[in-house]
Amino acid sequence: MVEVDLGADVDLDHYKNCITQAECQNPKVTAFPVSPVHSLTTSSFAEDAPAAFNYISGREYDNQVMSDMLAWMDTYQADGEIAADEFLRRYGDLWHQWVNEETAQRIEKALQ
Repeated sequence: MVEVDLGADVDLDHYKNCITQAECQNPKVTAFPVSPVHSLTTSSFAEDAPAAFNYISGREYDNQVMSDMLAWMDTYQADGEIAADEFLRRYGDLWHQWVNEETAQRIEKALQ
């Protein structure tokens, strides 16, 4: 996937008050604002699985990584399991920050 140049910067006010409104009478070209992605859990999950909760709380990657992976999945018609393997192989510097050294070593060994 690639970003399409719409020939305009983001006009957040216009986007919120016109583009997203069905009754917008005078829409103008504006780029889309960045859409954040959030991971949601429950308090019981945090209590029952603190290690998993800490992992989810600490992982983060930018839109470029997501776009690259989605494009790769489309090109290779890959499902989530295959894409996860590719992500681990391609972005080791990124995901190593999310886990402790022992876990990183176990993952690296499993990838061999």
